Amino acid sequence: MHKNPLFIILSIFTIAFFSVSYFLYNSLPTLSAFQPLSINDVVAVANVSAVQTDVPLVMTETRLPESEEVRRMAQAVKITDVSDPVLESGSAIVMDSESGKIIFSKDANRKSPIASITKLMTAMVFLENNPGWETEYKISQDDKVEGGKEYIYNGDIVKVKDLFYLSLVGSANSATLALVRSTGMSEKDFVVAMNKKADELNLKDTFFADPIGLSNYNVSSAYEVAKIAKAALADESIGSAVLSKEYGFETAGGRKIVVYSTDALLDSFPLGDVSLLGGKTGYTEAAGYCFVGKFSKDNGKEIISVVLGGSDIGYRFSKTQELIEWTYGNFDWVY
Repeated sequence: MHKNPLFIILSIFTIAFFSVSYFLYNSLPTLSAFQPLSINDVVAVANVSAVQTDVPLVMTETRLPESEEVRRMAQAVKITDVSDPVLESGSAIVMDSESGKIIFSKDANRKSPIASITKLMTAMVFLENNPGWETEYKISQDDKVEGGKEYIYNGDIVKVKDLFYLSLVGSANSATLALVRSTGMSEKDFVVAMNKKADELNLKDTFFADPIGLSNYNVSSAYEVAKIAKAALADESIGSAVLSKEYGFETAGGRKIVVYSTDALLDSFPLGDVSLLGGKTGYTEAAGYCFVGKFSKDNGKEIISVVLGGSDIGYRFSKTQELIEWTYGNFDWVY
């Protein structure tokens, strides 16, 4: 009996199909040889556009942020029912340096003159235009500014570094103007740069009319002074200067000069486990007695305190110390 030709064809096709399948199965790597795509591989593939798929691909791996780099900031939380400090005059603020959280405030957004706290902004702008620390500058009559103690005189030749320390340690006005002029900029252009820097720091209530702090139009708020101090004290050069209790140097003519800090809290800290990381004083009749300082506890938590418009020279320091002790004594930092 003859078999159906269609049956014969189907049989041959079936045998051929299974033979080829068996060959391919033994020729290809096992499934264990294939590795699953990682999240970074997926990101790399996702970065390839449809237009690029008809050309040889060079895959660039795009790594996601490491998990340990993503962290929450600790927040200052009050742990006692102790009442807030009382402010007898002016305005004040205590701010967590890392998070920017306001821990204490009294009229912290009120604009007022800030006197020589201005010199922190002057120092930041100077550092962006520093002609070199060892550059010598000859003092002229044009550098003389009334007000405050004089350390340098017409004809003195001093280094730029000495002017920088005179400005921040002794808050010397003539030295500050000489520092500004050492950059080659006019006082007017320098003040423009100061206000531009204020804009960069997003300071809406801050304005400068001079680089020294004598003008009543040099204004800010306690809140924005804290932001200025945060930016300024992050610079090692500024931080080193404002932590100096005294600074000595010699003019090119051999005259020896020693300047002492206007910051009385340098003699009070460290206080227990709290350290002073730097500060700046200010005073004019319109501004009152002012002080901004940055502090750190041994747990690493840093705060910035500002007191503006103090009624007397001791108030700015005693009130600052009270605010610091109150903050570290009644707040804890938790995640």
